[in-house]
Amino acid sequence: MSTTNMTRRSFTKVAAAVGAALAATESVQLLEDADKAFAAQSVERVMHKTACHGCTNCCPVRVYTEDGKVMKIEGDPDGPLNKGGVCLKCLSQIQTLYSPRHVLHPMKRVGERGQNKWEAISWDEALDLAGEQIATAVKKFGPYSYWSARGGGGAYIEWETWGMDYTVGGCNSLASGACQCAMPRDFVSSTSVGFNCCLDMDNVDRFVGIVDNAEIDGKRRDDSERVFVIWGSQPSASKAAHGGHGLADARSNLGVKTVVIDPYMTADAVKADVWLPIRPGSDTALLLAWIRYIIDTKAYDEQFVKYWTNIPCLINPETKLPYRAEEVWPDYVNPAADAAGVYDTPAYVCFDARTNSVQPLPFPLLRQVRSTLSRSRRRTSTG
Repeated sequence: MSTTNMTRRSFTKVAAAVGAALAATESVQLLEDADKAFAAQSVERVMHKTACHGCTNCCPVRVYTEDGKVMKIEGDPDGPLNKGGVCLKCLSQIQTLYSPRHVLHPMKRVGERGQNKWEAISWDEALDLAGEQIATAVKKFGPYSYWSARGGGGAYIEWETWGMDYTVGGCNSLASGACQCAMPRDFVSSTSVGFNCCLDMDNVDRFVGIVDNAEIDGKRRDDSERVFVIWGSQPSASKAAHGGHGLADARSNLGVKTVVIDPYMTADAVKADVWLPIRPGSDTALLLAWIRYIIDTKAYDEQFVKYWTNIPCLINPETKLPYRAEEVWPDYVNPAADAAGVYDTPAYVCFDARTNSVQPLPFPLLRQVRSTLSRSRRRTSTG
């Protein structure tokens, strides 16, 4: 197979020759004549204020329609958080709205599972079928056999699905978006430091000073002393439309410092006080080094750590899990055990400083210990 070497000069000559040939002939029509009457008529453009439901942030937007059809979407400058900004997901809602694959009616499968054969049915028929299936499953297998699932952030039916769960007596409600981001981060934050400390623009009010963290120890903090560690996150690029706004406000209005850990010089790294361009795959080493330094220098709140960790419990060196009372005392009877065997409320083991001995720590006593520590911390912070 031969190859042709074309220089910029030869390409220009060929392009000029093709252009001249097209101009000389009348057989090639590049533009079609528009209907003059259609082109001359006026189009009524109407602006509507609404909100994007592409995610849970529901950014205020302005939608422009012409003759009832959406022609343009833009951010609403009056939006308190997005301040007129929108993300690409919002701008693509026009394609979603007018996509030929946009499902407009309930669809019932008519073929075998996996054949992707469907037919449109009425809402009345769809509701009757769903109600019959749910009632049959609950009657035959119990309320936990019903499982409701909804789309990601911004779904219109979030509260409705929860209401259905409570109605049938179940608790299985799933939101795909929440399972991927919100629930894991909220759980880890709440169980480790006591509140949602993630730099999430859903909670931007907490970080820009509208709400302080006085619930931790009763003391109001000076927002100017806060430091944001942005690790595995790019609020200015990958968050909602107001992600960059919240971070910029925190920097400019409150003097918040930022540490960005990212191999790339991202938009957030450019504005960071400290940018750590670590080698990919070395995140764990850096995290362990930070933890070691905090422990060695005792740069942690001892009372806070005692309250929010399992320090009172003795740990099995082999399993790395807290000892259960039954492992130490085979005849021990757990007062918090469920007689029906449905719920597992274990009794752990702790070292009791009052008796200078190892004692069982059942759940009611553990709750009492935490309550006592909490009251003690509140008295210390207010005294």
